[in-house]
Amino acid sequence: MGYGGFAGGITKWIISGEKGIATNVILQVPGILHGFLVETNGTDNVTVQLYNHASTANNPITPSIVVAGGDRYGGVMGIDAICSIGIVLVLSGTGGVATVFYS
Repeated sequence: MGYGGFAGGITKWIISGEKGIATNVILQVPGILHGFLVETNGTDNVTVQLYNHASTANNPITPSIVVAGGDRYGGVMGIDAICSIGIVLVLSGTGGVATVFYS
């Protein structure tokens, strides 16, 4: 687990582990989205978007972001967005994985 500041305090970050190409439920209760890291297969583009929801791709919290296959890695940290319902990750493309950081 990592540590990050939020609202004047310190929170423990939880790391989702690698999630594949799919609609992935990360959290089914309210939480805080801190960021995500995407890894490609080195060739194919991967698209990622996160949602404030407990089960479906509804209520986007991030825009749709494309990580170029040749870049190998991409992502965003420091989002620190309150997700009042839950967190869902949608990853599309070929050969990519993503890890989500939340608390």
